Amino acid sequence: MKITLYSEEPSQIEQSRQQVVRDAEDFERRYLEQHPEAGNDGVFSRLFYDLKNGAFWRVISVLDGRSPRFCLNFVEPAPAVQEDAGQARAFAHKSFDEAQLEQLINICANMAVLVPYQTPWPGSYKGHSIFMREVVDKKGSIFGEAVDESFFNRCVNYCFWEELSDMWQINHGLSYRCVEEMLVDYYDRFDVRFAKKGFSIYYRNLGSNPPHFDLSGISRQGIERWVDFAKRIDAQRQALGIEEADIAQLIRPYVIELMAVDSCTELVFPDFKERLQDAVVRRYCSESGLIRVQVAEKLCLDAAYSECRDLERITVEFLSAFPDGGLMANEILSSPDLYYERRLLFSSILAKRGFVFDEKSEELLAEAVKKRKAKEKAETAVRRKRL
Repeated sequence: MKITLYSEEPSQIEQSRQQVVRDAEDFERRYLEQHPEAGNDGVFSRLFYDLKNGAFWRVISVLDGRSPRFCLNFVEPAPAVQEDAGQARAFAHKSFDEAQLEQLINICANMAVLVPYQTPWPGSYKGHSIFMREVVDKKGSIFGEAVDESFFNRCVNYCFWEELSDMWQINHGLSYRCVEEMLVDYYDRFDVRFAKKGFSIYYRNLGSNPPHFDLSGISRQGIERWVDFAKRIDAQRQALGIEEADIAQLIRPYVIELMAVDSCTELVFPDFKERLQDAVVRRYCSESGLIRVQVAEKLCLDAAYSECRDLERITVEFLSAFPDGGLMANEILSSPDLYYERRLLFSSILAKRGFVFDEKSEELLAEAVKKRKAKEKAETAVRRKRL
């Protein structure tokens, strides 16, 4: 048993999509010719309906059971999931021979990769993540032997990119768990050669939403590997054809996480000053409009709502370590797009601590704000171009 993918080359991908749709239709036709009684069986009717309409994860569930990991229904005990898997595998072996099972998993894999149907279903934007959970990383899967190293690596890498835009508190934090596992358990399989398409997947899933995902649900080890991966991509950026605005999407949540407060008294990363001095991180903090805007927003939100008992000291220390922090303070205080009350609280914090602003003339400050907004607009245009 082996998974074979059709071509994803831009000149051939539509033909490949049409082919996998035909494969699904032909499989149903041939099977019903050989087993006409299956046409009156509701299980087969649902299976073939899902197969022909791109719901490949439902087909895998019928044939191989559900994965006990990352199940959204956390109330259901694992033994029940395992029993379900045993019954599903018994049905699969009773109903299909090995050649047919190989055909089915190939149709499912190509549906996941090629996405012939644009639907709001999860398979239309998280195909690799679903395959990672339901086949590649599922113990005892009847399709496990079909996964070679190439497909394994592909699923690990694209699973990471597919989950990024949902890394916030939805679905019980499921995306955090997926990305955490990729970073901690499979980081040796992360390959920068997947990054260009990875960014395209990320932008596709992000859509018109602002990039506000965070790393709050990722472990310290996972965050270390996150920034290491971003730096690896940056080192080969030109060869990979990736723009700095893309990599800023990865540096941004890392910098925001450096501002996170633990137990209302200290930053989660006490060594944030040294981390901000990293050459790659510092360059993006200096040049990325996206990062500077969101850091500014975070500073103002913290000034208004944070329960940190030592917020004044932490705010000033962070701004002092941040590239052009004095200029950023001036930008915040002169930005009409931030709520007046938040700017006032922020100004009050800085005044109490005697923070030294950059001595910039009004003309230079206006020019800095103009450049920052232009940079952010250009980065947004790069993201929209990927959609």
